[in-house]
Amino acid sequence: YKKERGIAGGEKYLHNGIFFKAAIDKGGLYQGDALAIKAAGHELKGLLSLLDCRVSGVHFPLVALIDYLGYRLIAQSVLPIGKDTLLYGSGDGATTIKDEDPILTEKFKLIGKALNLKPHFVLDRERVDKKLMYGPVDIEGHKGKDG
Repeated sequence: YKKERGIAGGEKYLHNGIFFKAAIDKGGLYQGDALAIKAAGHELKGLLSLLDCRVSGVHFPLVALIDYLGYRLIAQSVLPIGKDTLLYGSGDGATTIKDEDPILTEKFKLIGKALNLKPHFVLDRERVDKKLMYGPVDIEGHKGKDG
């Protein structure tokens, strides 16, 4: 297995082509493991809400929650993406915010409308770059390497 980086979402591992996140409070972000487990459940609920929008051309990973002996894992398919494929949102806690593809932006606009989310401006961490977003700043819209 390969250990992955990041604090939010707990310990992260890549094993046999599956990305696993252990819902533990690794850095004190959730104020305890119980709330980290709850956040993992909300992550799946958020994904299901996005799926329910049924926006053509928007695809999501396969995700499963695994509860075992008081622990929770999120198992997720590995996507053909990387830092160079991010076109919308932020993958670094809003240090940089991207909005580089008008077609993808329109798809997020449709998702926002379906979820009754008002478009809003967000600033990067340096408070320099301002972008109009149709969801949370840390959402990630990628163009996969598989086309």
